[in-house]
Amino acid sequence: RKICGITGLDSVRANKFVHRETGASIEGLDIPVVGGHAGQVTSRSALPLFSQDPRAARIPEPRRSEIVSRIRDASAAVLEAKKGKGSATLSQAYAAWRFGHAVLLGLSGHA
Repeated sequence: RKICGITGLDSVRANKFVHRETGASIEGLDIPVVGGHAGQVTSRSALPLFSQDPRAARIPEPRRSEIVSRIRDASAAVLEAKKGKGSATLSQAYAAWRFGHAVLLGLSGHA
């Protein structure tokens, strides 16, 4: 089963950070994130499930905690980089595409 929703953006970010950390192909990564969406009041509850991917599961704990913090703080970092004049629109669009693609695959009977 898959959990879909606003945490899809956080999953995109988790995939990118795990890719950078491990060198694993980003196309093969799928790190689910559960809890509140990072960047919201509940951002501290956003939790990437590194255990769901063997490459991410091998990241040692000190680095794993740093990656969790980067995911949780990513929205604020983007706002700061854009000096308050926008958000991560390209990342949001990609996350929305992934969600729509997953829905269409499911409706067509593909896993």
